[in-house]
Amino acid sequence: MTKYKDVYGKYSLGSGAILSDENKVWDRIDEPEIMAAYNTSIRRDLVKSGISLDDLSHWYVMDIGTGRQALTFLDIGADKVDHFDISPENVARLSEYRANTAIEDRLTTTCCDVVKTDLGSDKYDFIYLNGIVQHFSNVGAGIENCIKALKKGGQLWLYFYRSGTFDNFVAYMVRDLIHSSNVAKDDKILKEHFIASILSYSDDATKNYATSMYIDGAFTRFAQLFTLSTYIDFIAVRGLKIVSSSGLDPLGKDVDHYFSRAATVITLQKTDDDIDFSALTNTLSPENDVNQLDKSLYNQPEILATIDLYTQLKSLLNTNNVPASLTTFVAVRLFDFLASKTRSADYNPMDRHTDMQSLMINIIKLIEGEYANT
Repeated sequence: MTKYKDVYGKYSLGSGAILSDENKVWDRIDEPEIMAAYNTSIRRDLVKSGISLDDLSHWYVMDIGTGRQALTFLDIGADKVDHFDISPENVARLSEYRANTAIEDRLTTTCCDVVKTDLGSDKYDFIYLNGIVQHFSNVGAGIENCIKALKKGGQLWLYFYRSGTFDNFVAYMVRDLIHSSNVAKDDKILKEHFIASILSYSDDATKNYATSMYIDGAFTRFAQLFTLSTYIDFIAVRGLKIVSSSGLDPLGKDVDHYFSRAATVITLQKTDDDIDFSALTNTLSPENDVNQLDKSLYNQPEILATIDLYTQLKSLLNTNNVPASLTTFVAVRLFDFLASKTRSADYNPMDRHTDMQSLMINIIKLIEGEYANT
């Protein structure tokens, strides 16, 4: 049985989008070009949030992820950093680096599930949650655990994926095609998809950025999506105030497949340390995860037409005479449409649904033509 905590660190190292050579995401943890890119990116994040880099010299920072962010915070002056991750590989990699350098007294690294682990109370000056929370088993409970660990006056960087965007619509579709749900259950097909994506996305059949992103999107244990308004409402009653943001537009719309960004950043400051979380409703709980294929969410004909075609394609792939391996090829192809075609610099976002429908129609015709009489 596959342990999905092992996806990160073994089959995916997350995003390499900030790198000049995205495929270097697989390089060693302290590769200079990678660390320089992280240094630039995190400095920019802090400045955008109105955080003075001088403040870091006496800040206790908490980070979750591959470990590169934790090292970057130390590099740019943080006093001390606690790193957490659910991946044994990520923690082992950072532990080895830590043991061979002079940073042991400034850095800890722990393999755990931060939803269930006691992180302490009133402990950290800054918590960096960069593209992490949607993968929590319970998003609301995990964020509350981090809020408890944050000092009053401390700040929390919250980067999360949004319901109602085209990117997350397609990613949800790929996950549903593979798992028939938005939760990746224990499954023997992970390695098949890992290898297929390497062969599909690499010129020389080596691990690459697209593979890391594909596994990240398709096989992480959870990929829970909530609307922007749900996040903001959740935050408002938990002793936090928004001090900066990025990518909130368009406000007031839960669905925008053309202009809204797939992810949003909100920097929060803890203003109240006497909140009774047990008395609050957890709107970011798993049962409230928004099904991106629920037709009742949409009144746009083009989105409804895409869902209908996807339903037809999924049904076709599940027929007895169609080889199960074709599901792998189709999933990889749909992800490539998202990762390559729609993200090219000159692509018109207004063509997204038209082009995706054309692709699915051609896939359906191809499979029906080959297997109709078998």
